[in-house]
Amino acid sequence: MISVKEALQLIEKNCPVCQPEKRVLKDSLNYILAEDVLSPIDMPPFRQSAMDGYALNFDSEISTYILVGEIPAGSAENFSLKKGEAVRIFTGSAVPESANCVAQQEIAVVENNQIRFSAALKSDMNIRNKGEQILQNTVALKKGDTLNPAAIGFFSHTWNN
Repeated sequence: MISVKEALQLIEKNCPVCQPEKRVLKDSLNYILAEDVLSPIDMPPFRQSAMDGYALNFDSEISTYILVGEIPAGSAENFSLKKGEAVRIFTGSAVPESANCVAQQEIAVVENNQIRFSAALKSDMNIRNKGEQILQNTVALKKGDTLNPAAIGFFSHTWNN
């Protein structure tokens, strides 16, 4: 009988090493990366809403906000919110630079374009900052990682393949 360490050495010694190959992205599911992949962009590429709700210019002195618009996912519309203003926002949408909070829809009470919240709010709540997941030019996927649907989606989004 041999040890586990010896068995692993025998396997490594006797198994052929696959040579790297280029593959079409759509045909790469479950393949293994031959090298590290650096992100060409920050992910997310902008301040992003972490949930459905209301982006607002939060002020602890204000209890009711005025609804001034909506930002659906993928929208390029940019609102400049004043104190006491809010916009309806959806998960993944770009948070206006003038917003400092995203309140989840479950705590919002909306009546006649006026919104109040049933729980405490705070600055930076539910906002993913630019580059929070992956910074540009840092390792996004490591050599040896298996290409799963999420990794392929990352490639598709960042390289437009």
